[in-house]
Amino acid sequence: VLVAMGLLTLLIVIKESVRKPDEKNKGRKIFLLLWIFLVIAYNMLIFPWIAARHLLPIFPPLIMLLVNGLQSGQKSYKMIAIASALSLSILFGLGSAYSDYKFADTYREVARDIKDIKHDNKVWYIGKWGMEYYMDKAGARYLLAESDEPQEGDFVVLPEMPRFWMPSPQLQVRLSLYAEKEYISALPLRLYNGRSHAGFYSSAGGLLPFSFSREPDEVFLLFKVIR
Repeated sequence: VLVAMGLLTLLIVIKESVRKPDEKNKGRKIFLLLWIFLVIAYNMLIFPWIAARHLLPIFPPLIMLLVNGLQSGQKSYKMIAIASALSLSILFGLGSAYSDYKFADTYREVARDIKDIKHDNKVWYIGKWGMEYYMDKAGARYLLAESDEPQEGDFVVLPEMPRFWMPSPQLQVRLSLYAEKEYISALPLRLYNGRSHAGFYSSAGGLLPFSFSREPDEVFLLFKVIR
């Protein structure tokens, strides 16, 4: 569905590009088209990876161009289109903000939870972004890819999403699964979730900009170093 909508939008943009504008709207139309193709160009030529968030600047000129494409005799349809676009944008924006907040909050919650097991044991973790901030604040230590430093009795926390490597092979043979924790938000909307292929922040999460899913926002594995 998303691919079909994208292709249809692209065809409409091409149609608007080749249609001769009236003198009154000529400058505006050229400006909007340049804006759209500039966003497409820097996504293709500059960014090292594709993410839905990189395409957000394309929506204002795209919506204005599509709405302006309605003929003057269709004024009522134009008002309906504008009202629909604004209403859906507000609703989806609020839903996305809530979903994103709950996803980010999983790292704050797991950082709180490790305080219950920390005591005299060290807690190590692998994870970037918000997880790194909250875990460091909770006194946990960052575990590098080749590190074999954790000692018997220590714990290692592994997330599902912001993890770019696994513990070293030497350390893995000394780990035993201690607990598994899932965090699931009530709203079935996921922006960055590998299980539902949502890749709003990076295509590494998936090729969809978002997904409707009941999959956990995040899953954490807690290992104990046994020797």
